[in-house]
Amino acid sequence: MTARSGFLGLVESLAWLERAGLEVAPWRLAATVPEAVAAWRALGAGPVALKAAHPALVHKSDVGGVRLGMGDEAAVRDGAEAMLSLVRRQGEAGQGASGVVVQAMAPKGVEFLVDVRLHPGWGMVLTVGAGGVWTELVADTVSLYGPVSVRRVEGALGRLRSRALWRGGRGGDRMPARAVAHAAVALWRAVAADPEVAEVEVNPLCLLADGRAVAVDARVAPRAPLPALAGRPAVDTAPEGVRRAWRFLRPDSVAVVGASSDPGKLGGRLLAQLLAHGYPGRVYPVHPTAPTVQGRTAYHDLSELPETPDVVAVMLPADRARPSVAQCAALGVPAVLVAASGFAERGGRGRAAQLRLVRAAADTALMGPNAMGTVYTPARTVLTYSNAIPRTPLVEGPLAILSQSGALGGSLAGRAMERGLGLRALVAPGNEGGLGLSEFLLALAQDPGVGVFSLFVESIGDPPAFLRALDEASRGGRPVLVYATGRTQASRRAVSSHTGRLVDDDVAVRLALAAHGAWLVPRLFDLVECAVALSWCRPAPGRRVAVITTSGGAGAVAADALTSAGLRLAALRPGTRAAIARHLPPFASARNPVDITIMAASRADIVEAVLEAACAAPEVDAVLLLLTAGADPGALDVMKAAVRVRDRGRVPVCVARTGPEVVAPLALAYAKEARLPVYAEPESAARALAALAWWGEKLERPRR
Repeated sequence: MTARSGFLGLVESLAWLERAGLEVAPWRLAATVPEAVAAWRALGAGPVALKAAHPALVHKSDVGGVRLGMGDEAAVRDGAEAMLSLVRRQGEAGQGASGVVVQAMAPKGVEFLVDVRLHPGWGMVLTVGAGGVWTELVADTVSLYGPVSVRRVEGALGRLRSRALWRGGRGGDRMPARAVAHAAVALWRAVAADPEVAEVEVNPLCLLADGRAVAVDARVAPRAPLPALAGRPAVDTAPEGVRRAWRFLRPDSVAVVGASSDPGKLGGRLLAQLLAHGYPGRVYPVHPTAPTVQGRTAYHDLSELPETPDVVAVMLPADRARPSVAQCAALGVPAVLVAASGFAERGGRGRAAQLRLVRAAADTALMGPNAMGTVYTPARTVLTYSNAIPRTPLVEGPLAILSQSGALGGSLAGRAMERGLGLRALVAPGNEGGLGLSEFLLALAQDPGVGVFSLFVESIGDPPAFLRALDEASRGGRPVLVYATGRTQASRRAVSSHTGRLVDDDVAVRLALAAHGAWLVPRLFDLVECAVALSWCRPAPGRRVAVITTSGGAGAVAADALTSAGLRLAALRPGTRAAIARHLPPFASARNPVDITIMAASRADIVEAVLEAACAAPEVDAVLLLLTAGADPGALDVMKAAVRVRDRGRVPVCVARTGPEVVAPLALAYAKEARLPVYAEPESAARALAALAWWGEKLERPRR
């Protein structure tokens, strides 16, 4: 069935569309010029398109393989000879028919692209958009993650920039696009039912004035086997996998192989942080010669320990890690963490070395290699060498961070504690030669102390298992934030060199993650900044925002930021504007954004009254208080006023403050203590409010 090009031939593709139930412009296959003329006559002797049909020809137009508007016998003969000559130059057809396709020209209409693609592991994606020559010129498409319906596809068509083409724009005919939606759904169902097809692209699908949708051309791609991921066993999402993950989060005892008294070394740093944060379990430093390490009795070999530890942290170079892991397996150690790099992230030889490491672990739960480790604050487990985790204090809170980049995971955890949000867990599993994000996400989904999940994702080796874990995490009534990298070619190359894993198709991944309950954040630090709002604020009942600001320019910046984040300025009712205007000087504006002017910036009574009026307005779903350079003690009074309104109100309140922190330390400290989110720029605050609106929508309309 598969052609040399990797696609079905034209003849097979058109026949597949007809079996799928789509209306296809009438066509005939001819092997000779006389047969082409006979086909032209059978189709009514009207204008036809001639197309070279050969399994190796996919982009026929690029090689002169299409002639349009052939309306007389001489033109058909000349065109057919040219098409057949091109076909003969391709050689034997092999699997699939060859010749010249004679196809009736479809009546003039609006051309669409409809594409259904199965992304292995992630699911099916439907893309609709401008077709024909416009596909590449305007790149106007909308993608949907299944399942799809006629109503959903019609909604997607209505979001296209080119919708005026069939809605009567510039004096054109108004044509209902329902037939396009029906064709798209039929295509979706046919791909889902065909175990041999991975993608079907119909371009163009012509919407005619009589309401029909007629397919003219198509590409059909067969399915290919999913490549195996070297050095990574199957994801264990069963209860045993969850139990293994918990072993790394709350072990009763830990041994550190490669322990050192030098905190500049990885083994020294991990041991120091484990001890500094009051880990209550038993700790066994392992060093070949030293009698003590960091004040603890050291053991020369794992075999000398008085017990089998729950976890062994192997802090040795790559060439010495595998023998140590093999010893752990022989001694029956339940779990082992390998910090060394130099494995799958280095390519061929590294992948082979990682596979040998995985085999050496046998039945021992493996985290790594290239793993930064774990933090679990309820158990005071700080099993990581990350410099970003401060020695003191370890701030406990609701945030669980799971990161495929150890360095970034540690940075996010440190930033969350600095912001006052606090940390529940940090997991950085490295190359995921054993346990990975899916197992740890499933484990932490069982922890009622987790309030928000923040995930830094580079690539997922087993998408179905990860999506099941995501379902469990989001089903618990807690938001899941995801930052997914690999969106550019340069980023994909960087991910490959960093983790040694394949990067998945960006569009499918993002649609799948959103469909399974995740909020995809556009900026890395949104994993913390949006988590702050989700932890400290009530959900927003909608996307209408009132902006209260001390600067007209800052208000304009906020308006742009809100629009970019998918929010909108609330249209304040006359009564709301009147209630606000009563507290403003005559030269101030009561329109949204509400500029109370710099004259009122330190007047807590004015700020409180205006905030109260905005929060009470039924047309307002959230409020952004945008301050500039207010200083203590006035800034402290304003923060106290904002907290009072927040506590009395029904909608969330966030603060953006553009001034330097040094002039308002009391105000900022008070806001952190009172759990009032304060952001350093309007853009960050806007994205946090967008997260609150998403969360409100999700709670209002639970995922199917």
